[in-house]
Amino acid sequence: SSNSFSMELYPNPARGAVQLRFESTHSGTADIRLLDLTGKEVQALQRDTENGENNLSLPLDGLASGLYFVQIHLNGEVYRSKLWVQN
Repeated sequence: SSNSFSMELYPNPARGAVQLRFESTHSGTADIRLLDLTGKEVQALQRDTENGENNLSLPLDGLASGLYFVQIHLNGEVYRSKLWVQN
């Protein structure tokens, strides 16, 4: 269930790149989207995930400073977390 999903972004605020750490109950593919406050997608990545802890690096080059949402689509669920970018 989504209650057991833990997702960590660090550093936050981030500059240049952010590390994304999360636990997955399945191996598979995660669709990772970075959205601005209007909901516009500013970046989309696909990453293979493993059962257990996953650590991914997301590049933030060229993004304006401000608040964004990191959205992960994984195993049919959607998870969202806030990210401050200070470029």
